[in-house]
Formats: sequence, C-alpha cells, structure tokens
Amino acid sequence: MKNKVIEINSEYPDRLVLNIIKLIKDEKIIIMPSDTVYGFLSLPSQESRLREIKKRDKKPFLFLISNFSQLNKINVNTKTNKLILEKYWPGPITFILNQKNNNSIGIRMPDWYLLQKIIDGVGLPLISTSVNYSGMPVLNNIKDIINEFSEKVDLIIFDKSFKQDISSTIVNLTKKPYKILRKGSVLFEID
Repeated sequence: MKNKVIEINSEYPDRLVLNIIKLIKDEKIIIMPSDTVYGFLSLPSQESRLREIKKRDKKPFLFLISNFSQLNKINVNTKTNKLILEKYWPGPITFILNQKNNNSIGIRMPDWYLLQKIIDGVGLPLISTSVNYSGMPVLNNIKDIINEFSEKVDLIIFDKSFKQDISSTIVNLTKKPYKILRKGSVLFEID
C-alpha cells in the first residue's frame, strides 16, 4: 500500500473511520492526533515494528481503550481503582495498573470521539505512543511528522486545527502511595 497523508477537520465521514479501522485490523500503523499529542496507533501485534520505527528499547507502550469493558481484554482488574478511573477517564491521563498476572501496564481512555470510535470499531485495546524517536522531543508539527515518518508508517492523519501539545499525565496506581510519574495537562489529586 502507498503511504498516505489525509487531512481531517471537525467532520469525520463514516467512510474515513471505516478505512482507518480496516487499516488497523490489517496490521497497519497509523499516526493521528489525539486529545493530547500526535501518536502512533496500532494493534498490539505490531509492537516490534513500532519499536523499530520509533527506535525504542523494551520500555512498554501504553494501551488505549474506548470503554471500561476493554480492560478485561488486557487482563486488568479494576476493582481497587474503579472510583479513580471513573473520576479521570475519559481524559488525558495514563494510569499504570496491575494485570491479573501481576505485571503492570499503562492504559489511557482518550477523550476524543473519533479515537474512541476507531478503538470501538477495531474491538480491541490498541497500543500507542507519542510521535518521536525514543529519547527525542515529541513531534507535534505535521510537516515534521511527515518528513520523519511518512515513509515508515501506512497512514498519517492530520488536523490543521489541532492545538494540543501536552502529553498525558502518568500516574502509577500499582501501589500506595500513588506516584505521579509525569505531569501533563491534568492535575491528579492524590486522595
């Protein structure tokens, strides 16, 4: 498939959404805006390819979900943190949560209708990460993104009106006291 760059605006035609869902189901990697910064988006099966593109070590990628029931698909028990998750999601905050096998995992439920619709359409939590090479500043200028990554991904979606430029807040909920790992656009209040 040829690399593509598509501009969107406040209108998201169903045809475009269905094409994005199909690409992701076909194990393609896309770049698109979110409620925080531009990000890579793909099925978990594409993790090694995404690592190669991003030049990233073993540091895990975060998972994006569109609803609470998808937490079961990544083996997360939310009973202990349910009230916190309901307070902050959907929104630009990533929580590190325990899986039932005692591993930990970063998860976010983005607060953007288009991204939620894509994740719903795929039917699985998707992996995501900011658009940059590992250890380098996040790219949020579409010209820079196209120059660096258009030959490496299958689709780039951009929105000229996209103004977000702050990564998500990251909070570790795996043990108390909870720890803020990165300050972002949301203030997390530790109760």
